[in-house]
Amino acid sequence: MQGNFNKYLSLAAEVYDLDNPSLPVDAYNFYRHYLQNAQEPILEPMCGTGRFLLTFLEEGFDIHGFDASEYMLAALYAKAKARKLHIGNIWAGFAENLDRDERYGLIFIPSGSFGFVIDDIAVKKTLKTFHQHLKEGGKLVLEVRTSHAVPPLGIWKGKRFRREDGKMLIYSLCTALEGNIFVPFARFELVDQHHVIQTEVEEFKVRIYEPEEMCELLKEVGFKNIRTVKAFYNNQDPEENAKTIIYEAEKTD
Repeated sequence: MQGNFNKYLSLAAEVYDLDNPSLPVDAYNFYRHYLQNAQEPILEPMCGTGRFLLTFLEEGFDIHGFDASEYMLAALYAKAKARKLHIGNIWAGFAENLDRDERYGLIFIPSGSFGFVIDDIAVKKTLKTFHQHLKEGGKLVLEVRTSHAVPPLGIWKGKRFRREDGKMLIYSLCTALEGNIFVPFARFELVDQHHVIQTEVEEFKVRIYEPEEMCELLKEVGFKNIRTVKAFYNNQDPEENAKTIIYEAEKTD
């Protein structure tokens, strides 16, 4: 991903929060375990509207984050203001362009967001950049999707949400598959008094991984002690048909 990020525009960012009103307890407990055992500061790349980041910041963790979508970050800032949280270490940027003086005890990306890094060069550059930004002994934790996460292809489905101002948001989605990339084609419509007053159409691209593929990529850029974990069970291996797999890798000599 380079240049302007034309994904997760205003309606998409709003639907994201409406469709994910709270942080799942299992995912919260899973990632909090890593934060509790990590040296600070901690980094969440691709932090979106701050579901995880703001929760952990509110608990007193020294956590930094960034995202490429200005609309997702705007939602994050609004929620932080409402919760009276100081967010000095949040910025706009792409994962593969990370270039900070800080070194982190933990870098984690939940919710499959790492899949938005698509091509091989960008994936390797991003993983190498994460390795460089970890402290010695620091961990990278990634949640990625497998082929089992791809929904039925060519079928439209949708949801609707009622906003506080009475307007309705309609979200329609149809998915295609292009090799190891699944492509959700999404349409977002804002409706007021039976009239569509705003429309956004977005084509997302999400890379999926075979279990050993990510392990080899992590080894290639220098990570050690790589293991796969069932979502969201720290001490269990992934099931054979798992839709998501969590990878834990360490920076160590």
